[in-house]
Amino acid sequence: VDKSALEKLLAQAEEYAEKIDIYTPDTAEIFQAAYSGAKDVYADAGAIQEEVDSAYTVLRQAIFGLREIPDKDKLQELIEEAEKLDLSKYTDESVNALTMALAEAKAVFEDDNAGEADVRKAEQKLHTAMEGLSEKTGKGDTDETSGNEKNETVKAVRTGDDTSLLVWMFFLVAGAGCTVCVLNLKKRNSR
Repeated sequence: VDKSALEKLLAQAEEYAEKIDIYTPDTAEIFQAAYSGAKDVYADAGAIQEEVDSAYTVLRQAIFGLREIPDKDKLQELIEEAEKLDLSKYTDESVNALTMALAEAKAVFEDDNAGEADVRKAEQKLHTAMEGLSEKTGKGDTDETSGNEKNETVKAVRTGDDTSLLVWMFFLVAGAGCTVCVLNLKKRNSR
């Protein structure tokens, strides 16, 4: 039985075992089980080649699966900053988005097995939600424009004559209906 590859891998794995505390608990646990199993197979004089090869593969995968515990300092700062905000002056919609992002960020922060990508994603989402807070205007949470701005918009739509908007809407709908009829007739004639 050739155990040379397993022997080399065990020597490499020992370095990871010495600094196991820097890895997420889940990946560290998987590694330690694989490392222990590989050492047992290596020490077993009666081990067959299939067992040695299997122990090698499992240990190698466990080493590749190790994930370092990410730095969560920036995420913690963002959470603390978000919690200090006076949300009463912002619209309900933007506050709801922030509340959801904050809950997700806290969950990632408290998750010992969260990876680097999870932490960065939570940071980005929370930062975006904080940047997206919209202040209330005074008339209501979702009303972003004042009465004067609305009047200006309505005036800008007018074309210079006093034809009502309803008449124009009627012609638009009638025109669309005629177009559909013509297309259906062409479709029937082409069959």
